[in-house]
This record gives sequence, C-alpha cells and structure tokens, in this order.
Amino acid sequence: MSKQLAKLLVVMFTVFLLLFHFPIITIANVSSYINGIPVFFIYLFVVWSLLIFSIYLVVKKTGGDHGD
Repeated sequence: MSKQLAKLLVVMFTVFLLLFHFPIITIANVSSYINGIPVFFIYLFVVWSLLIFSIYLVVKKTGGDHGD
C-alpha cells in the first residue's frame, strides 16, 4: 500500500468517525420521519453507505493494490 493511499484512508476514517461521533450524530436525532422512517436511521444509513462507496472509489482508483 502506498503512503499516499494510506494517508487518504486515514483521513477518510477520521472524517467518517467524526460523522458518527456524539456531537454530530445528535443533529439527526430528532423526532421527525421521512416516509415513516426516523431521520436518525436515514442519517446512519446514508453516512455508512457513503463510507463504503468512498472506500470503494479510492481502492478502485489506486488499482486495488493487494500489497504483493
């Protein structure tokens, strides 16, 4: 794994960790619903999906180096 890829993944980890951290996550903790689904669960699913998709894009862009 290149140093640039490692640094990018660490930055992504930090950003998404902050999005799941207490002060930020309470923004979505309201008693509102979108199509019968609580906003909090939609927030969790969207952030989680963005995390997976962004990691996929980074690994795909770098060629998916397996460390061989």
